[in-house]
Amino acid sequence: MLLHRPALGRLLLTVLCLGGLSGCYSRVTTPQSTFSYRDARGNLVNSGTARIIAAPQYLAVLRDRGVSPAEEYMLPPGIRIHVEVWGQDIARTVNVRPDGYVDLPLVGDVPAAGRTILAFKREVSERYGQFFNTPPQVIVNTETTQLSDRIQGGEVAVINPTGPQGVVTLTGDDRLSRVLARSSALHDKSEWEQVAIIRRGRQTGDRYVILSDVRSLVFYGDIDQDVHMRNGDIVFIPYEVDTWLEEFVETFQVAGSTFGSFQAVADFISTVEGY
Repeated sequence: MLLHRPALGRLLLTVLCLGGLSGCYSRVTTPQSTFSYRDARGNLVNSGTARIIAAPQYLAVLRDRGVSPAEEYMLPPGIRIHVEVWGQDIARTVNVRPDGYVDLPLVGDVPAAGRTILAFKREVSERYGQFFNTPPQVIVNTETTQLSDRIQGGEVAVINPTGPQGVVTLTGDDRLSRVLARSSALHDKSEWEQVAIIRRGRQTGDRYVILSDVRSLVFYGDIDQDVHMRNGDIVFIPYEVDTWLEEFVETFQVAGSTFGSFQAVADFISTVEGY
């Protein structure tokens, strides 16, 4: 147990009074500053910071920025890619090494893991550009491995304090619904309305939490709840509506502010992702 009950009670009371977080994240309108709490011995512990974002807000920002799900995809370590410089007799099929690099002819090590295919392709083009009179045309494609007919698109950890959990291997174009179905993590006592996706930003490393109402996705066809998954994401499934914040804080030692406007979400996503 990481929190004294009195301290937790004060935390919850503050959130309830200022943001109305007791039942549904859509009622939260007031951003909060970073929370602090005390451990079991009464010592003051400062949590990390995170931003809590509803899935429809998050996807609305991506649409506003013209970002497609394909551009959200980042190359993970271990993935097999084919890199070719068109018309220059340069081609290599390699796996992204554990250190995140690939070794290419003439240019040597190029960082790949944690980058979008477009960003990786852009750097490869720049590096090869110094060897030719005209800008080279670089082709980058993902490939299946010799042991599988699927693209290894990374991994997502599914944390469920009261049910099935584990690590799900992505196939390159997975959404939350596929991860949940593959892990069999949801059950009749799960909190379907506030499934949390914990994600680290590309640019700054800031953490943010995308809350998805899976019930709205399943029963009402709200596809804006079905977030595209990334390598390294953590999916957290609470047990009950009125205890999800407690479980979240105790499990991850993370609390933070909840966005109440589109512009606030847009500004933060622009900072951490570079969109």
